[in-house]
Amino acid sequence: MTTAVPEPSTEVRPLSRVLGEACVDGFAALDASPVVQGLLQGTLPRESYASWVAAMHAFDRELDGLLIGRRDEALILATTAGDSRLHGPLGEPDLHDLGIDRGAVALPEAAARFFEGLRAGEAYELMSAHFARSALRNAHRYLAAHARRTFGFEDREGTRLLDPYGLGQRALWERFRRDVDRHRLHDDDLEKLKTRACDALAALLPLHEPEGVASPAETRPVLATL
Repeated sequence: MTTAVPEPSTEVRPLSRVLGEACVDGFAALDASPVVQGLLQGTLPRESYASWVAAMHAFDRELDGLLIGRRDEALILATTAGDSRLHGPLGEPDLHDLGIDRGAVALPEAAARFFEGLRAGEAYELMSAHFARSALRNAHRYLAAHARRTFGFEDREGTRLLDPYGLGQRALWERFRRDVDRHRLHDDDLEKLKTRACDALAALLPLHEPEGVASPAETRPVLATL
């Protein structure tokens, strides 16, 4: 008995564009969140900012661990998730700046559930969350500027996770996109990756909704313009 080999994808657009378009609604939801709008409008309490940075760092650390453990199983990970593209180390100095005990940072429940599903999938599916968070770093540069102004941070204090590369961010992002676009997936795999990318952003949304902090009545988009 022979097993049919899946046909190559009929999608001709670059993979990064396909994933980006799949993430539009997720970016819009994060745009309207209390954390993003609070940062943009200077109303987010410092303790809520610190909790958010800690939660994002926990998300990054968990994803990094999965990428390191499985990137040899999928070429798309081997070429896009090298050590220099891991995000976990970026936030370590922020924890110190914000007075957060690294050992006390736990993965939020919504993110933990997402990673349970991701762990059970195939290795290439990790690309979904890796792409989504890498795209967010572009908008996070703007949020970092607002955080520095609101909280009086000096230089990169407390904002390295948001703005790790400074003016080099855009060039690094374009290089990352080119590496992503070198790959083509079968249609079924592509649909699964798009779904997982949406799931990743949905898992991040509760991290952007701290208890007791509401979104301002008027919102300003930043993530949805990526």
